[in-house]
Amino acid sequence: MVRARDYTLTIWIFAGFILGIIAGTTIGKEVIPFAGTLAQIFLRLLRMAIMPLIITSIVSAVVQVGTAYGLGRIGLRTFGYYILTSLLAIFTGQVLVNIFKPGAGAEIGLQANPENIEIIDKGLVKYCSTLFLKILSGRWQTGMSFLLFFFRSFLVIS
Repeated sequence: MVRARDYTLTIWIFAGFILGIIAGTTIGKEVIPFAGTLAQIFLRLLRMAIMPLIITSIVSAVVQVGTAYGLGRIGLRTFGYYILTSLLAIFTGQVLVNIFKPGAGAEIGLQANPENIEIIDKGLVKYCSTLFLKILSGRWQTGMSFLLFFFRSFLVIS
């Protein structure tokens, strides 16, 4: 006799996948009005659980490095990795745009010379004033950069 505990996680995942397909085809239309709300609740709960884990791991990593020199080396490696992957993404995007030419022949109705282009103030004061709002709104990259600079300042002071 095979008990439920004897199945592996892979079997449970595929069973859930197949049951989800069956449930979606049978009662999918009735669930659509509630699906958006349930998805938002799920994503917010997920962010609520993930953000403290990310912040805790960053803080513990910075504390374990110990010196400003070690943190600077890690920061340079991270920055180099970021630049390398960004250049790779840009290059890939440019190659794909030149090959497939998306939007060719589309009549969008854009003006040749746009007027009244507003310049957005990107000063340090605006950045600092909206930093905590960005952290709270789920923009975790800004939060990570803030934490790295914040804890690096503690290492420099001490």
